[in-house]
Amino acid sequence: MSTITNINKVFDHRIRLGIMSILMVNEYTNFNMLKELSNLGRIFFDYPHTNQQPTNRPLFYILPHALLVIGLLLSIFINIVKFKQFDIAIILMALFSVVYIGGISLLSSYNQFIFPILPILLIWISYTLNNYVIFKINLFSLKK
Repeated sequence: MSTITNINKVFDHRIRLGIMSILMVNEYTNFNMLKELSNLGRIFFDYPHTNQQPTNRPLFYILPHALLVIGLLLSIFINIVKFKQFDIAIILMALFSVVYIGGISLLSSYNQFIFPILPILLIWISYTLNNYVIFKINLFSLKK
C-alpha cells in the first residue's frame, strides 16, 4: 500500500495535497489568498471547479480573457498614476467594476458572472487607452 493512501481521507485529493504542501512550505502564503487567486482564475479563464474531465472549452476563453486581464491591469495602473485627470464618472465605473469582480470572486466563481460587467469594463478600458496611451506605428522605417 502506498503512503498516499494511508493519509487521512480528507486530504486524499491531489489538489488538496498540493495546496496543503504549498501552505506548509511557504510561511507567507495563506489559504484565503490561494482561494481568491483560484477563484479569479475560474472567473476569467474558466478553470474547472472540481476534478471533472478536462475539455477544450477553456481554450476558447483564454485569448480574449487574457486580453481583458491585460487591459484591466493597464487601466488600473493608468488610473492610479493619472487619478486627478479622470472624470468622476470613469473613476466610479472603475471602482464599481473592481468591487463587483472582488465580490463575485468571494461569493461564487463562475465564468458567466463576468458577462454582465463586461460592457462597463470595455468602456473603461477603451476610455483609458484612448485618452492616455499613444500608439505610434512607423511603416516607412523598414524601407530605409
